[in-house]
Amino acid sequence: MWKIIIGVIILVLGIAFSGYKYFTGEENKLYEQAKQLEAEGKIKEAHEVILKALELNPTNRKVLAYKSQLFAVVDGENKLQNAVSFRDSAVRAMDRGDYVDAAEKLDKANTLLAEIFPSSPAYGKAGELQEQIVKDTERLKRELPERYYNRAKELANNGEYERAYNALLNIKQPDAKIRELMDQLAYQIGNDKSEQVAKDSNPTAFLIRDAIYWYNLISSSSPNQVDAKIKISNLKKKLEEVTKKNE
Repeated sequence: MWKIIIGVIILVLGIAFSGYKYFTGEENKLYEQAKQLEAEGKIKEAHEVILKALELNPTNRKVLAYKSQLFAVVDGENKLQNAVSFRDSAVRAMDRGDYVDAAEKLDKANTLLAEIFPSSPAYGKAGELQEQIVKDTERLKRELPERYYNRAKELANNGEYERAYNALLNIKQPDAKIRELMDQLAYQIGNDKSEQVAKDSNPTAFLIRDAIYWYNLISSSSPNQVDAKIKISNLKKKLEEVTKKNE
């Protein structure tokens, strides 16, 4: 019987000691310090202190719950600040005409904003910033095609047809005007390659295939498509001759 009594006493003392440690341990002092810092508006400092408390006792539920609460605040603020930085950088990129960089920065800003918890105080500001980014994206959609179109026209006027065509490839959704210029450029490049084939007494298979490739890029709506198909047919015959000759 006395063994049972002693066992109960030891168990009670163990529970009491655990409770004492739970409420008076060093991690709880840090917990109170973190709460004080939060009351002073020093959220990041409070988060750093509560992390130290967790290092001392990773199983303290009170500390764990408070750490999650602070993390939502700190993480939201950090992501909001970084999103603002990316958005500002995107606007500067658009102002200098670097629309590819601007698109990448706006995308990064949007990704960060989407990761902010609804419980975070930064959530409301994140929504306001997203509205600004929508307007920035609309500006990007308006200005980017026109910029590359003008650049392509400039290159084409200098006889740099392939560079002009490649400039237009930066436009993800080309409209009819862009598509028309792309068709004209592809036709011009195909003609240039075809002329080289005709002038060369021994043209390479690569050059012939290259000419065919550019003619094939011409859309069905182009007025040059019929002529391009005829030229493709002639080039394929030439390709057969060259291939047999080199066998």
